[in-house]
Amino acid sequence: LGMAGSGKTHLLSQIRAQFAVGQASDGAPRLRQVFVSIRMATSPRRIWRHIRERFAEDLLRRLPDGRCQLEHVLALGLAECDQAEVDYFAWWEAKRLENLNLLIEALDDIVAEVQGHNDLSLVLQHTIHRCCRRQVRGWLRGDSLPKDDLEELGILHYSQPDEEEDAREAAAQGTVLALCRLIGPGTPVVFCFDQIEALRTPTAAESGLKEFGDVVADLHDNPVGNATIITTIQSNHFRQAEEQILPYAHDRLTSFIETSLQPLLMKEAKEIVLARLRSSPQFALAPGAESDPLWPLSEGDVREIVGRAGCTPRELISACADRFTTLQG
Repeated sequence: LGMAGSGKTHLLSQIRAQFAVGQASDGAPRLRQVFVSIRMATSPRRIWRHIRERFAEDLLRRLPDGRCQLEHVLALGLAECDQAEVDYFAWWEAKRLENLNLLIEALDDIVAEVQGHNDLSLVLQHTIHRCCRRQVRGWLRGDSLPKDDLEELGILHYSQPDEEEDAREAAAQGTVLALCRLIGPGTPVVFCFDQIEALRTPTAAESGLKEFGDVVADLHDNPVGNATIITTIQSNHFRQAEEQILPYAHDRLTSFIETSLQPLLMKEAKEIVLARLRSSPQFALAPGAESDPLWPLSEGDVREIVGRAGCTPRELISACADRFTTLQG
C-alpha cells in the first residue's frame, strides 16, 4: 500500500533487478525464479488474457546471460527429467547437437504430465528448434494469428476472431496455469500485479477487483504451489478493495504480509537527494559539494519540501527539479 508517488512501482522494478538469473556454485547460470510484471490496466472481462500477454512477454524477455526465461525453463525441466547435473544449459546444448528428436519427445511427455494441451507442446518445440520466434510470441500472448502462422507452428485448427469472450478468457486461464505447472514446483513464479486499483468500480456487483480476487485464488491454489503473488494499491483505495474482493480471495492476497510505504521524513528525504546527486559525477566532484553534500540544493530546500507531514518520493524529486531549474536561472 502507498499513496500515489510513494514508490510502489519503483520498488517492483528494484525487486525485478535483483531477480535476474543467479550464479550456481560452479559459475553456471541458473534460473532462481520466473518474474512476471503486470500493470493492471485492463477490463474485468479480460484479466486472464491480460495476464497471459504479460506472462508471455516476460517469459521471452532476455536475461543478462542472453537467454530468455522460457529457454531456462525448458532446459532446466528437460535436464531434471534426465537427472542431469547443475549446468543444465551445457546439457541442453549437447542434447540439441546429439539428438534433437529426443528433446522433443521428452518435452511432449512433460507437457502431457502437467496437463498442458497439444498446441502448447507444438509451440514449445519451436523454442527448442529456435525458429518461428514471431509466431511463438504471438501464440503465447494469445494473439489472433493468421492461418499461415498457425500452420507454420503445426496448428491445423483455427479459432474464430468472434469467438465468445468467456471461451477466450478460459483459454487464457488454461494456458497460464499450464505454464505455471510446466515451470514446476522448484521454481517460484513471481506475479507482480501493479496498480490493482485500476480495476475498481463504484459498485461491488460489477467490480473488476472481485474478478481479480478470483484470479489470484486460482493462481494461489494451483496444485504446483509455485505462485508468489505481490500486489500494489494506492492507500486511499484499499478499503474499497477490501469490500469488493471476496474474503477467501482477500485471505490469499494478504496471507504472507501487508505493509505500507509511508511518506518520507527529513532523514529519508536527504538520503534520496544525496543518492541522486552522488550518481552524477559532475555534482559529486563539484567544488561546492566539498563543503555541502546537498549542493546546489540546501538542507532548507529539502526541509521546505518535506514539511511537517512528510512527502512522497515523487513529490520530493519533482520539487527538487523545480528548485534546480530556478537555481540555473
